Amino acid sequence: KSRGFGPQGVSGVGKRKLRKLGGVVAARGPREIHGVVVKEWQRLPKQLVQEYCQKQKRPRPKFLRCKCDAKDKFRTRCVLPDPKNSAKDIVMAPTEPRDTLQEADQYAALAMLYHLSPSLPLQRKLPEPYAGAWLSMGSDTAQVNVDSKFATKQEKQLHHKKKRELSNRREAKKLQAKARFMKVHMSDEIRRYIENLLESRRHMMKQQQQ
Repeated sequence: KSRGFGPQGVSGVGKRKLRKLGGVVAARGPREIHGVVVKEWQRLPKQLVQEYCQKQKRPRPKFLRCKCDAKDKFRTRCVLPDPKNSAKDIVMAPTEPRDTLQEADQYAALAMLYHLSPSLPLQRKLPEPYAGAWLSMGSDTAQVNVDSKFATKQEKQLHHKKKRELSNRREAKKLQAKARFMKVHMSDEIRRYIENLLESRRHMMKQQQQ
């Protein structure tokens, strides 16, 4: 059963002929898309992300260029808009620069697929080199790495909120410690003042007795 990716209702994947309405439809055979050979039953990462959005009734994914320090290279971030709250938009931006914008889009889509369903065996649907990249995901030799630990704006905002709260608590502790120090310091001054006052009083009493 499909779990959110790829077409449904097609049997005999890999056969050279498909039957339709009593006739015979020849399979299209492999196609080359931006230098990648895609067989009829395979899907590019962008296609799988788009199919996921359609089945989940989400808006279409967006692919936006990122800053890339490497000359004549490209980086892209894949954005899955939330239909109700933009703070819940999911964003994946691979760190690795790519030779073409189309390639950068596909690897950004691959990162998004891994975030959505890391356990799916999508290497069966993906053409090379994306099948190999998918198998490497999550390992020490991953071919795709994401530059942010925050998947959504909401998570990032929550992280910054917790960071501010922690900073405020630390500042409050510092102020409390300073207040205690001042209290003890003032207590010492008062104690010394009282001791000096008593000592002066005793001295005056001795003089009066003489």
